[in-house]
Amino acid sequence: QNLHSLVGSRAMDEVVPALMVALESSENDSARLQRALNGLTGILSFRSKELLPYIIPRLIQKPITTNHAKALGSIATVTGDTIILHTRTIIPSLMNDLANPSNEDKEREDAVRECFRSFCASADKAGISGLIGDIA
Repeated sequence: QNLHSLVGSRAMDEVVPALMVALESSENDSARLQRALNGLTGILSFRSKELLPYIIPRLIQKPITTNHAKALGSIATVTGDTIILHTRTIIPSLMNDLANPSNEDKEREDAVRECFRSFCASADKAGISGLIGDIA
């Protein structure tokens, strides 16, 4: 919240795309990935309603990468009440990805599984029934 009040909405609109680029281009740089995840989760903890519709489609593009799965799992932990509104988009993508595993990339498959767990764990009581309906 302090960052938003300090730099304003326009700067936030420039920061989020830069964080998404850093997330997508940090394949072998775990420190850069962690900084991008920290930035995204920090911003989404107070602006999730406005930003999730922009971020989620980018994170669930096929194939879901290891970094995207990690990001989605991290985001779910700080935006549980808001991200649950996007179950109809997220759950089918994760389930399709898990239904067609790649024997060549075990790390990516494990990241998608962990993302799915984090997403399900983030659901509050109100979101559980919708989540179960989408999974079934």
